[in-house]
Parts: sequence; C-alpha cells; structure tokens
Amino acid sequence: MRVIIANEHYLLRESLRMLLQTAGGYQVIAEPTDEWQLLNILLDHPADILLCDSGFPCKDLATMIARAAELQPKLELVLFTESLNAKSLRQRFPAPVAVVIDKDNAGDQLLHVLGQLPISKTNTQQHQAQQPTVNI
Repeated sequence: MRVIIANEHYLLRESLRMLLQTAGGYQVIAEPTDEWQLLNILLDHPADILLCDSGFPCKDLATMIARAAELQPKLELVLFTESLNAKSLRQRFPAPVAVVIDKDNAGDQLLHVLGQLPISKTNTQQHQAQQPTVNI
C-alpha cells in the first residue's frame, strides 16, 4: 500500500518509514513537511494511506484534511496526536479521518490499525507493483 508520511520531524518520519518497511506491504511514496508540499503531492500521486501529525504545519488542520479528502476521496487518513487530544480530535474530525492514534502508543498501535482499515483488506493484492517515491 502507498503511504504518505506528513510530519515536519525527520526522526519521526524515519521511524515510521522503518516500521512500515519492516512490516512489509507498505511503500512510503512521500514525506511532506508542510501543507503546501502535501497538497501538491496529493494532486499527482495516488496514495492509500496518509499518516499525519495533528500538529502538522498548516493554516487550519480541518481545512487541510477536507482538501486532502477532496483530492483523493479513497485516501485513509490516520492522525497522530497527544493522548489528551485524541478524544477531542475524534469528535472534531469524525470523517474523513479513519483513526486517531495516541503518539505515546503509536508504535504499538500503528500496524494493527493499518491492518484494520478497509483499504488494507481490498487493495493488498492490487498494489503489488512498486511505484516511484515522490521527491520533494
């Protein structure tokens, strides 16, 4: 599955990429560090999953999420947040956010959560061919 990791922190992006590569079946196609990069990538590069930090640099998170959903309606969005914000974010973004994950437990939860997404079950065989990584 094609994954975009949207986060401004290099070490977190690197950790998520390594986790997904180790799990297999996931291809990180882009790692945007701001809203402009993310939306431009979504214009031209189909993805299955967007992993995004709730603190991602953007003018307004709700607007950015809505725009991402417009550009790619089938995109599964997974938001990372501080544990205190998880419940309020779930209420604020009931859709198109698929899952809100507590940053403190992200390593334990991420692969389990990704395996439960509808896209995981329907597209596993469809996306076996590798696509190039987007350079930003």
